[in-house]
Parts: sequence; C-alpha cells; structure tokens
Amino acid sequence: MSVLIGTVVSLAGFIFMFYGVEYMSERNVGHPGGKGGRGGLFYAWMTLFEGATLGFIYSSTFLGLLIFFELMGGLACWGGVVSYYNTPEARRAASRPS
Repeated sequence: MSVLIGTVVSLAGFIFMFYGVEYMSERNVGHPGGKGGRGGLFYAWMTLFEGATLGFIYSSTFLGLLIFFELMGGLACWGGVVSYYNTPEARRAASRPS
C-alpha cells in the first residue's frame, strides 16, 4: 500500500514541478516568481516538502514518522512554500498552526 501511495505522491510532485517550470518563468506576466531569481527557492521548498512526504510514507519507525511529519507539516517546509511571496498575508498564513 505504501508503494502505491508513494508512487502517487512522486507522480503528483513531478507534475507540480513540471507545471511550475512555465508558471515560474518570466514569460508569465501574472506571476512575480520569475522576477528576482526566487524560482530556485520555490523548487527547493517543494523538493524538501515532497522528500519529507515520501520519508513519512516509507518510514518504518515511530521516531521516523514523527521526524518526517514535523518536516512535512511543521514550519520547516510548509511555511516556506506558503510564505514564498514574502508578503504580509503570506507570512501570516504560514505562521498559522496547521
């Protein structure tokens, strides 16, 4: 069962990253992500989030579950993805408890 869920998470992560290439480009005038060179930071947070999710799925110990759960749902990577734009609204949304 975890192999199936891990495959779905990996596939969804790949689709998000693939879609994000065009979305984060400078050609997308409705999105400020390409300006200022912050696109790499977005991909770093998304990769960390996907890795923590896969670690949570494939963890075989309770301690591993707790560590990956905190990485996945805590401010470690969720806050970075949500507060990517660094606006007051984004920072406020990232600081709210999940």
